[in-house]
Amino acid sequence: MSAVKRVQKFLQQAEKRATASVNLSSSKKRDRERLAEIARGNESLKKEEVFVKATGRAIEKALRVGKWFEERECEYVVRVETGSVLVVDDVVEDEERKRKLKEKVKGGASQGSESAAKKQRRAASALAVAEEEELPETRTRWVNKVEVSIAFK
Repeated sequence: MSAVKRVQKFLQQAEKRATASVNLSSSKKRDRERLAEIARGNESLKKEEVFVKATGRAIEKALRVGKWFEERECEYVVRVETGSVLVVDDVVEDEERKRKLKEKVKGGASQGSESAAKKQRRAASALAVAEEEELPETRTRWVNKVEVSIAFK
């Protein structure tokens, strides 16, 4: 409901911007000119849209917001677009994982069983891979997205 209230707030601000230019108190204007001015304000209001964009788990919430406004179809126009977007992730080296692998390699030497030796060899090879592995600074991936646009009718 908080997202619905935010969208309503943005739409009210758009309404204020559209009606701010309308001056009905001027005595020099005729009724026809006043009506034309109101119509221009109304047209500019219809052009203003509020967009709710979401990716991942937030898609469901964005669609619920759009559905709420769609149920009030006499007041609002709702348009939904879906697609994919390219996102960039920063890659950070996992120091905690490396530390745990080093502890496994050191701790495995004290145990005498054959399975402990296998675990030690696996941990040592994983540590070697982790230390030699060149990590990129960033990674790109495609993510599904939804874009809900809401405007006054």
